[in-house]
Amino acid sequence: MLLRLPFALLITLLILSSLCGNAQSDRILFVGCKNKVCDIYVIKSDGSGEQQLTDEGTIGPYLSVHKDKIVYYKCNKGSCSIYLMNLDGSEDMKLADGYSAQLSYNGKRVVYMDGNGICVINTDGTKFNRIISDDADGNWYCKHPTWSPDGERIAFTKNFKDKVGADGRPVALITILDVNSTKVIREFDPNCNCRPAVWSPDSSMLGCSALWIEDEKFKAGIRLISLNDLSYQTIIEGGHPEMFGFSPDGINIVFSMYADESEELHIMSADGSEVKRITFNKRRDFSPQWVER
Repeated sequence: MLLRLPFALLITLLILSSLCGNAQSDRILFVGCKNKVCDIYVIKSDGSGEQQLTDEGTIGPYLSVHKDKIVYYKCNKGSCSIYLMNLDGSEDMKLADGYSAQLSYNGKRVVYMDGNGICVINTDGTKFNRIISDDADGNWYCKHPTWSPDGERIAFTKNFKDKVGADGRPVALITILDVNSTKVIREFDPNCNCRPAVWSPDSSMLGCSALWIEDEKFKAGIRLISLNDLSYQTIIEGGHPEMFGFSPDGINIVFSMYADESEELHIMSADGSEVKRITFNKRRDFSPQWVER
C-alpha cells in the first residue's frame, strides 16, 4: 500500500492538471509491419480512420511526433538514416545518419543514436553535439534516448556487455543526463530489464516496458517509476507489452501488446485500468505516439 500511494497521488495530479490544458488529441501515430514491410500510419484513438503516411517498407521501429512534424529512421543494407517530414507525409527530408531518433517536446531538436553514442541536432541540421559516447573500453553502450518534457534532460539505458540478466539481455541502468552540461545527474537500477523509458508529461515518472522474474517465472509488463523515491508500480502485466507513450494530458497510455498472435495497439488509463484494443490488423503495429494538437 505504501508503494501505491505515491502513484495514486501522482496520477490524480496529472488528471487535475490536464483539466486546465488543451483538449486531448484523438490521433495516434505508429509503425505497422507485415511480411517485413514497415511503414508509418496514423489512426484515431477509437481505432477508426487509419491512414498510411509512407510507402517505404523500410521504416525503423522508433518514431516521434511533435504537432505537425514526424522524425523517423529507415535502414537499407545495414545503413540507417534519420528523416523529418510533415504529418501529412509531405516534405520528407534526410536529417542525419543514425537511428532511434526522438523529437524534443518543443519540436526544435532531435536526439538519436549513431552507433557510437547519443547525439543531439537541431531540426534544421545545425548544432550537432555528441552528448555522450559509448564506453571506450567496450564495457557498456547507450540505448533508447528519450527527452524530458522540459528539454533539459535525456534519459537512456546504459547496457553492460559483461552483465547478463536472467532473461538473457544485458543488464541496463537507467541514466539521466543534463543536455547543456552533458553530465550524468542520476543513475539507478530499475529492478528489471527495462526497454525504452518514456517520461510522464509532468516529468514526475519514467515508464518502461519491463521484463523480470517473479516466483521463478518470467514476467512482462509496463512499469511506472517515481523519480521522487524510485518506487515503482506495474500497471499492466502479460502479453509482452512493448513500446508506448503517454497522451499529452498524461491521463492515458497507448501501447502495443501481443493479441491473437499479432502485435496490436491498446489504450488504457495511466493507472492501468480501462484497457481497450484499437487495432485488429493481424500485423505488427507498434511504436505508438500520441499526436499533440
